[in-house]
Amino acid sequence: MLKFENALYNILKYCCGILILAMTLLIFWQVVCRYMMNNSLTWSEELGRYFFVWITFIGLPVALKYGAHVSIDLLLKKTHGRFHLAILTINAAVTAVLGILICWSGVRLFFVGIGQISSAMQLPMQYVYAVIPFSGLALCFFAVTVFIEERRKFLAGDK
Repeated sequence: MLKFENALYNILKYCCGILILAMTLLIFWQVVCRYMMNNSLTWSEELGRYFFVWITFIGLPVALKYGAHVSIDLLLKKTHGRFHLAILTINAAVTAVLGILICWSGVRLFFVGIGQISSAMQLPMQYVYAVIPFSGLALCFFAVTVFIEERRKFLAGDK
């Protein structure tokens, strides 16, 4: 399970990096075309927006696994024993439920997007929305695995 977790994390992390690089190059090229060649690309802004959506949703579980989400851990630092474990459990449960809700809403949005076409690129919108259910599942998965790791550390006395 640890191999799968690390492989999924690395795949998502590199996908985020590649998408950030692609979005940066795309927007840079759009600016060059607009101001130096006086010819604006009609599709680049839309594709950049879709890259940004994918970066956001792929980055959500990556940031959870890495511990990069903004959090208020003052309460965790001040608590000990069962109360500390209860807070960890509640945090993991709420995050997992959020992941399930994102997945469920993403599936519904995916099916709504089947009949929609983007304006500039003529791209079926279900391709844009497909990342949302996957992101919700990955968020739920990482919420559980991070909780298991934090619980193990807590019970071992590492925290």
